[in-house]
Amino acid sequence: MNTHTRKCLLLVSGLSFFLTTAVARIVDQDSIDFQSGNILEKAYKVDNYIRFIKHPDYWNNTVVGGKSRPSNIWTRAVFYEGHMALFHVTQDTAVYNYAYNWGKAHEWAMAYKKNSTTDGDNQCCGQTYMELYEIAPETEMLSNIKASLDYCINRNSYRNWTWIDAIQMAMPAYTQLGNITQDKQYHDYMYHSYRYSRDSIDVTGLYNPEEGLWWRDKDFNPPHLNGNGKQVYWSRGNGWVYAALVRVLSLLPQTDLHYSLYLNDYLAMSKALLACQRADGFWNSNLADPNDYGGKETSGTALFVYGFAWGLNQQFLDRSEYLEATRKGWLAMSREAIHDNGFLGWMQGTGKQPSDGQPLSYTKVPNFEDYGAGCVLLAAAETYTLAKQLEKENISRTTAHSPNELRLAVSDKQLTIQQAMHASIRIYNLSGHKIFEQLHIDSDAYTISTANWTQGIYLAEIQQDGRSIKHHLLIE
Repeated sequence: MNTHTRKCLLLVSGLSFFLTTAVARIVDQDSIDFQSGNILEKAYKVDNYIRFIKHPDYWNNTVVGGKSRPSNIWTRAVFYEGHMALFHVTQDTAVYNYAYNWGKAHEWAMAYKKNSTTDGDNQCCGQTYMELYEIAPETEMLSNIKASLDYCINRNSYRNWTWIDAIQMAMPAYTQLGNITQDKQYHDYMYHSYRYSRDSIDVTGLYNPEEGLWWRDKDFNPPHLNGNGKQVYWSRGNGWVYAALVRVLSLLPQTDLHYSLYLNDYLAMSKALLACQRADGFWNSNLADPNDYGGKETSGTALFVYGFAWGLNQQFLDRSEYLEATRKGWLAMSREAIHDNGFLGWMQGTGKQPSDGQPLSYTKVPNFEDYGAGCVLLAAAETYTLAKQLEKENISRTTAHSPNELRLAVSDKQLTIQQAMHASIRIYNLSGHKIFEQLHIDSDAYTISTANWTQGIYLAEIQQDGRSIKHHLLIE
């Protein structure tokens, strides 16, 4: 797509949503909350919190703890990973513009040292630059990230990723640039760098294949144990590796010689993470010890839900094993972490181990808020895609619904309510204006034409026999 095409893209309506038939069941709140429309609503809350409340001035430096940092550092770059995931499932041009204008404001450069940085944190912003390039190419989008990665390759050293966070920050960028340039050296370099981190640092490497989990850096390798005599497998650190594998596997050709290694590591991590999930759907800060600053933690949970949902969407993970865990993880975050204004509770601040930023709470503000939003948006985009597929297949969470239960479906320019006798319905647009009302329905099946509705998202409120349901509708 050329620059002209990109400009045309910006003229497209900002809410291009695609809806498969969705069924709402009053008696099953989990199924209601896991509907694609409701997942998307939560995603927009999180995204809008960063866009409109926290960082409307995206070009300005981030000031935390009295220190000023460029707004293309890794924390903001991770937000844009999730932000772009939201764009890909919605094609919302307002989302696109916020990312494009951010990159352009930074002249598509790295945060520090620019073209001579070897720090994966600094290169993370390049992932979004290249995503934008692939949508609507402009040469300058690539020049700095390519120079930075070339600098690392030309130094003939694979020893830059000495902490596992860096795998997520940098590894997908090499996959992207290798695909764009069709130059295999980028894929080869990331493989050798990954193997160094995985197998060679501190002799043993940072990955424990027996556990399927990673130590954050060599400071946590054996014989290091925490105060309870347990290993320290930091949740978000493992989440970074897990997300990196997902992003690489999403882009790397399956013919690549090392694809199977990445896939096997992803599957091993999936199995290990499944066993670590808490009963409430969250994960603890230390995956090996629930008593090591145990409690809900949102960033790691989001990255694991992202990986589970992606694996289910790609059919790498079995639904019988992972679907309920994915659902529980998303529902836990959407109900217990995402505030009405999009702020995220139970979010661990920056650090390297379970103790950092503790204690957590529903209302505590972490030192940086942007990366956590990015993690949740990655999870939301994949979970939304999964929910749409389940709706398409008309799969219920437990058993087939009773023929006497109220149900809502949208298709073919009309909204249909089944088992609607004695129900009332009100429908509102995004501005909160009521566009439709029917206070008493005297038939079991009631149909409303949506042919003249503006494309976008709407809220339907239905009441029947003392029960009520709120359901978000996506109208194409």
